[in-house]
Amino acid sequence: MAAETTSYYQRNLGGDLRLALALADEIRGRIAVRAFGVPREQSWLVTLIALGVLAGAAHDSGERLQARRPHPTSGDALLGAFTGDELLHELAGPAAREMGGLAALIALALVASRGGPAVTRSVRGMRASQKRMRTAVHDHYNKRFPAIRPAAR
Repeated sequence: MAAETTSYYQRNLGGDLRLALALADEIRGRIAVRAFGVPREQSWLVTLIALGVLAGAAHDSGERLQARRPHPTSGDALLGAFTGDELLHELAGPAAREMGGLAALIALALVASRGGPAVTRSVRGMRASQKRMRTAVHDHYNKRFPAIRPAAR
């Protein structure tokens, strides 16, 4: 019973998505006809050209942003890495020189201490969102088709 109900929900959800895509296509076509005064048959060509213009503008904006901010050269990055490594070995003491990957270990500890709570909140938020979505879909289709109920868990 649960497999039949799930496929039933999936079929209706797919129908709703097709309807939403058809509505979005109709809106896109009407905007192209009104904004550019072209026949409906040519609205896809106008949409394609408009997307190309938007992509070009976004690319130009990205290049301008990158040109404003100077990036360090590879030599600067290498010098910074060696300086940081030496600083860590001086702070940790003479026994730290024999330990490989000290900088990586400290960086991992810093990221884990700062990033751990954020990852935990994100995972909890995703689970809660998934549960809300599942409940909303079940409620939607149970209202439309009350004779079919999912199997109890």
